[in-house]
Amino acid sequence: DIVCAAVSALSTNTVNSLEAFSSDQIETRTEEERGAMYLRLETRRDDTSQLLVKSLALGLESIRSAYGSKYIKILYKEA
Repeated sequence: DIVCAAVSALSTNTVNSLEAFSSDQIETRTEEERGAMYLRLETRRDDTSQLLVKSLALGLESIRSAYGSKYIKILYKEA
């Protein structure tokens, strides 16, 4: 469905961008059966990482706003 495709594209692009443009180390994990992706910055957060993660959050929030929280759940956890 369109929500799944949009979230997948945003998430994949963010991970690829973090790997290409940031010096930070990242850890990602997906749970396909749940449709979940986990992203963790393992090293200090540089400005590029912060911008990319904020951009991902903005895109996901926009999708949730357009299609409703029934279809997308966003959880933030800062350590």
